[in-house]
Amino acid sequence: MVAARAAKKTQVIVIDTTHTRTTDGGCWWEVAIPAVSERTEVNEAFERYTAAKTEQRI
Repeated sequence: MVAARAAKKTQVIVIDTTHTRTTDGGCWWEVAIPAVSERTEVNEAFERYTAAKTEQRI
């Protein structure tokens, strides 16, 4: 992480994980549906995703 933050170019960080092995901190992150696409089904999925986000509890 230190090297990636210090880098002058874009870096890719790969975390090897499975359904039984998670990050050390027990954290997770959300990878959302793309907001821009030429594909109708992706745009429709993004609309459903956005609508569903308003129903999430914090």
